[in-house]
This record gives sequence, C-alpha cells and structure tokens, in this order.
Amino acid sequence: MLLNARAGFRVSGGLSAFLWSRNLPDKNYFEQLLPAAGNAGHYAAVPGNPRTFGITLRYSL
Repeated sequence: MLLNARAGFRVSGGLSAFLWSRNLPDKNYFEQLLPAAGNAGHYAAVPGNPRTFGITLRYSL
C-alpha cells in the first residue's frame, strides 16, 4: 500500500508552510507495466519513486 502525507499551517499574513512525504512506507512498485511487442512474454516496467520528503513554503502578498 502506498501512503502519502502532508501537514502544515497558514497564517493570515499570507505565509504557509507544509511538510510532505510521498511513498512513506518506501515500498517498491511499478508506475507502468506494459507487455512487449510480439506477445513473447516480455514486459517493460517503469519503477515508482522511492520515499521522498520535502517542505513547501509560500508567501502571498
């Protein structure tokens, strides 16, 4: 199971701050899984992103 999270706050002066994470349990997964041409039993896959963390700061006038 994939799990994303985001928590933060906004203040009346136009400032907001958020902490976020994607793929919190750090699971291996495929974003795309496609059969190869010719039906030879081969598949092409695009792996998903590992766990990532970040912060978003915004200020609006």
